[in-house]
Amino acid sequence: MPLSNTNKPNLQDEQKLDGDENRKKRKLSEGISPPNHKRARENIDESQMTDSQRRANFSAISSPSNGLNKHVSPLANNKPGATKKLVIKNFREKPRLPENFQQQTWEKLKESVEAIQRSTSIRWSLEELYQAVENMCSHKMSAQLYDQLKEIMIRSIFLFLDRTYVLQTSSVMSIWDMGLELFRTHVMFHPLVQKRTVDGILQLIKRERTGEAVDRQLIKSLLRMLSDLQMYVDAFEHSFLDATESLYAAEGQQLMQERDVPEYLAYVDKRLHEEMERLLHYLDMSTKKPLVSCVEKQLLEKHLTQILQKGLDQLLTENRIKDLTLMYQLFSRVKDGLKEMCTAFATYIKEGELKRTLQSLACGKARVLLKNPKGKDVENGDKFLFNGGFKHKLCRIKINQIQMKETPEENTTTTERVFQDRQYQVDAAIVRIMKTRKTLTHNLLISELYNQLKFPVKPADLKKRIESLIDRDYMERDKENQNQYHYVA
Repeated sequence: MPLSNTNKPNLQDEQKLDGDENRKKRKLSEGISPPNHKRARENIDESQMTDSQRRANFSAISSPSNGLNKHVSPLANNKPGATKKLVIKNFREKPRLPENFQQQTWEKLKESVEAIQRSTSIRWSLEELYQAVENMCSHKMSAQLYDQLKEIMIRSIFLFLDRTYVLQTSSVMSIWDMGLELFRTHVMFHPLVQKRTVDGILQLIKRERTGEAVDRQLIKSLLRMLSDLQMYVDAFEHSFLDATESLYAAEGQQLMQERDVPEYLAYVDKRLHEEMERLLHYLDMSTKKPLVSCVEKQLLEKHLTQILQKGLDQLLTENRIKDLTLMYQLFSRVKDGLKEMCTAFATYIKEGELKRTLQSLACGKARVLLKNPKGKDVENGDKFLFNGGFKHKLCRIKINQIQMKETPEENTTTTERVFQDRQYQVDAAIVRIMKTRKTLTHNLLISELYNQLKFPVKPADLKKRIESLIDRDYMERDKENQNQYHYVA
């Protein structure tokens, strides 16, 4: 005889369990609680259910349908009308606000705002505070809340107010703009506060210009504050440009007297780069044009003539291309700078050199220029034009400079200049001969000099050099014979 499983319910037990379950649900929907003995029996029946029946029962009860819960028995799926809906009705009357709701809510917001301003802890979360503002705005308290917020304002908490009432009311400023306006009116427009703030910024910039290390981030924050308050130009920029003008005017006068032209030009270039760095780090870009113009005027424009007269000839004579390039770059930044430089260049070039250069370009084999009237010599009044039809078989050509004929006066001047360069060699040869021979007559000394010197020398020039050495006590004349010389050790 097969063994029966006592834990497995038969068909009658299942039907009975299903009926009890339906009666219990009907009583629950009618608000009637089942008796205690029925609850105990239901608990016993539920404890005898298998795992699959419990899962089916749980899924049937917890499955939502259109926002309402369905209560379905595990074995009632085949029976129509077994599902019941629980209907929840809305409130018949609108809930009323508690007494003193507006005052209590505002006190909470006020306390939180003041705590944030003092950097202390807040008793409520930001979510609660945000919800409080939303509740006040939803109950038509936005205007009163906006007025109360003018004295203490934290924009992140009152964001809902800013996006609803303020956005819809064109006659009021946004909370951020309101805060800036209040700060500008009651703080920065105060004469003492404004003066001390601007003077402090100018002092930091002055220290940086003298080479000290300053907090650039602090200067940037202060200037950004002035810019946000729309006070940058009126309160700071005018004073800053006046201080800059005074500083560089004094520096320009002093350094032009103390330094030579290459050093002064390098200093001006350095100052311009420093001011550009200040523009990049903390100054507003609207200050760029007046600031650069001020520096160029005080350090360059006022000293153009003095720079050219003091140093241009030296730079051209020594062929200092790098310094001349820097001068050209700096002079091109100021009004009439290149014009003054061009005039100085034209004055520096001598007329003879100019004629020889023009003759090489217009009268040589490679005629890059056309001369009118034609001829081999350059005269005053000749006109020169660019030769657009010039051609050459080579890509790179060399134009030889024509050597002009020397006049007798120029030849004499050249000879004297050459002998002045060679006089030290003549002196050295005389001393060397006298040191070896100790005593020599004038004719023998001249003969020895002609043998040792590699260049032609006039006897009169040699006599002058001998007299110079006697005056400097390198040698002396014999007291009895004036044509005989003795070496002085």
